[in-house]
Amino acid sequence: MSQDIVRCVPNTASMTTVSPTLAAIGGNINLASYNAATQTIALGSATQTTNRSSGSALATSLSACAWSTEAHNIGTGLRSYFRFRIRRVGEGFTFAMIDGDRNDATVCGGARQHLGYSSTSGSIPYISTPKIGIEFDTSRNTGYTTTGIGRNDPASPIGSHVALVYWGAAVANATVTNPQHDDNVHGFPTTTESGARPSPQNPSATSYSRLSDTGAGGTDASQRDFHARVELSASYNSPADPKDGFTTVTTKMWLEPVSAKSISAITFNAGSPPTLTVTVTPISASGHGLTTGDSVVIQDVVPPAYNGEYVATVIDSNSFTVTLPLGTPYPGAYITAICELNSTSGTTTSNCGNSTSVNRVIVVSANHGLNTGDLVTISGAVPAVYNVTGASITRIDANTYRFNKTITDYPGIMSPGIAAHQADTPNAIALKNTTRAMSQLDASFAPTLTETATIYDEQKSACAVSAPLCPSGQACGSDNMCYQPAFRNLRTGFTIGERESTTGTSRSELIEITNRATTWLP
Repeated sequence: MSQDIVRCVPNTASMTTVSPTLAAIGGNINLASYNAATQTIALGSATQTTNRSSGSALATSLSACAWSTEAHNIGTGLRSYFRFRIRRVGEGFTFAMIDGDRNDATVCGGARQHLGYSSTSGSIPYISTPKIGIEFDTSRNTGYTTTGIGRNDPASPIGSHVALVYWGAAVANATVTNPQHDDNVHGFPTTTESGARPSPQNPSATSYSRLSDTGAGGTDASQRDFHARVELSASYNSPADPKDGFTTVTTKMWLEPVSAKSISAITFNAGSPPTLTVTVTPISASGHGLTTGDSVVIQDVVPPAYNGEYVATVIDSNSFTVTLPLGTPYPGAYITAICELNSTSGTTTSNCGNSTSVNRVIVVSANHGLNTGDLVTISGAVPAVYNVTGASITRIDANTYRFNKTITDYPGIMSPGIAAHQADTPNAIALKNTTRAMSQLDASFAPTLTETATIYDEQKSACAVSAPLCPSGQACGSDNMCYQPAFRNLRTGFTIGERESTTGTSRSELIEITNRATTWLP
């Protein structure tokens, strides 16, 4: 059986971002951006931590959303693929499918534990229900209070996790003071709501999946890239009485990590042409897992001139060489990590990561060859606060040095670069193919998450006394109320919430989302 696939490629931006400009100490920032040329969504900020310069900010000032410009008829569902990178760990983000009739592309939720999906009061319209979110959660928020604090996140060792959420309680009650605040609280509503059209319950802890269950740690520097696929199947019941209408939706999500390893050392070998010797930090006995002739991508390296795609020649399980273009100059010593010191002596690295700022930065760079008084330039660091030009250094030892820099708050540690196998795994290849269901592509590849929910039709105003009894798209029920099918049109997108930085708290999250593809089913 053959099937023709028609795809329309827009010549304009296909995503709309919702993100207020925030006045931060280091300058104005925006927590969502879309690059139409590369079709990359960036959530969070690489250049600034979200630390306000002064005064109070709305909770929504630390959240952002990116939505498809159009809402699409749900039909029988969709298959959607995207690839994401966790460049900087923060609160986390969601892939959201929201009601396109009740939400335009200007909606967004709140900051911190809300992840831009659930809501706080503010100037931005909240995301109206019904909606479905897949949260990629890298920061635990325990418990839940009636005023909307916490997410009921699972305890250690689960920690970082992926989970499915719908929305919480429909109205305020003894458990929930602010119903919109619990939309992404796991296990809410705590009991089945009374009435003819209850909200679906957010899955409880038994439905969590650790990011580590996919073979990746989620927050581990060597496991930053993931392939993600979501399949939504929808079936409308077409009732005899419009008041009994509902849609059954089944959501499945697959997650596949990109094979990558942290780079512990890079040695530049002068020659014609020059070469690099790359050593990785093995997570398992397999080391880098490459064979000679494989394509390998080196990325997130400081100095950035080392980044690129190369053909590997294997030395051993942990090391390989690559060839650079003729005439490539020495880019400088590879930097493994950068962090802020709180040690006044600066003689050890043991204090990196503590909270008291003394405006000193320490750099870990094996065999850096520098002496006290030498000037260094650092570029390509994330967070960018560590980038400097002509800074005078103090040598600590052969592998570390420090320099003075005024830092307003603790920005966190810069992670090492990574080496990733360029070739996709069979699982990743299947995930990308949205023209077929995963059950056809690889029935043995079990979904990371799967849930089924009932979404009841929306009750509107009372029926009119004469025809037309209800507005177009609605039908009059036996209870003399008009009903409109919920979830008949969907808008897809991504949401993120940030936590304001304070001394000792690193929150400069950065998520990069690429390779989006969606097939809508008739």
